[in-house]
Amino acid sequence: MNAITQKPATAGQIEQISRFGADAIEEVLNEMKLEQSIAKRIIESGDGFAYAIRLAAFDSLKILSVKKEYRIWSASTIWR
Repeated sequence: MNAITQKPATAGQIEQISRFGADAIEEVLNEMKLEQSIAKRIIESGDGFAYAIRLAAFDSLKILSVKKEYRIWSASTIWR
């Protein structure tokens, strides 16, 4: 019997994926050109912002972890 062994992602892979996320957030913040008062409100709601980011990241990782030929939809139909 052939068992498929799945190896956990390496620390380097996790770091690279994390960097993609951080870069994406920075890009959105730069595009939005937030006013100071709005930035302050978001900072004051840091837990809510972090929760929203976690949900978006979780959904994105679930979608993107499936091989392209098995995906029901593509990332381009979900985002912009």
